[in-house]
Amino acid sequence: MLRFCILIFFLVATGSLFAHQPDKSSTMLVEKEDGKWVLQVRAALTAFEYEVKHAFGKGSYNSPEEFEALVMEHLRNRIDLTIDEQTYMLGSGSVQLGHETNVLFEIENEILELNKISVSQKSFADINRNQSALVLLKKGLKPQQFILDQSNGHQMTLECNDDHFVPKTLVSAGVPAHSHLWQYSTAVVLTLLISFFGWKWLRNHKAIGEKVSIS
Repeated sequence: MLRFCILIFFLVATGSLFAHQPDKSSTMLVEKEDGKWVLQVRAALTAFEYEVKHAFGKGSYNSPEEFEALVMEHLRNRIDLTIDEQTYMLGSGSVQLGHETNVLFEIENEILELNKISVSQKSFADINRNQSALVLLKKGLKPQQFILDQSNGHQMTLECNDDHFVPKTLVSAGVPAHSHLWQYSTAVVLTLLISFFGWKWLRNHKAIGEKVSIS
């Protein structure tokens, strides 16, 4: 119970980092314990609303469910993931609406190795000065964060070097893309990790509760 309360405290205390900044978002590619991969996108609800209206037109949805469906369609249209020259598709997804909205996708194909990865995330490219933190979490590799923005076309290619990734995409003026990392503090990474695993824990806890009530 104490651990749950601490988790909720951190979620509430740090959840506002992206909630009211439509020009800031995050994309996490995470390897789960069972070896499967998921991709999570987090951004302010206003950012999703702006992009959905921009892509599908004003009045394109009349309910939260229709909005969620358009959000997932928009992300699938704007996110490209290539690993070791193979294209990976975003599978089934779910949306958690809120001031800070989270979208979680399963990666359809199994990722056996990860030597080179190319990520294109243009879901919020229509928003002025948009920056997206790209976070990679893989067993045996150090957690890392990179920045996708207009200077690198919201895309980046990374190669695995021992226990970490090395960016191969250069930003303007020949400066390595990871030079922008100073814009995001360690607190942001911790927020992403805590929120991601906290959300998963809450979903699993809710599912268990529903099974108990049904029985």
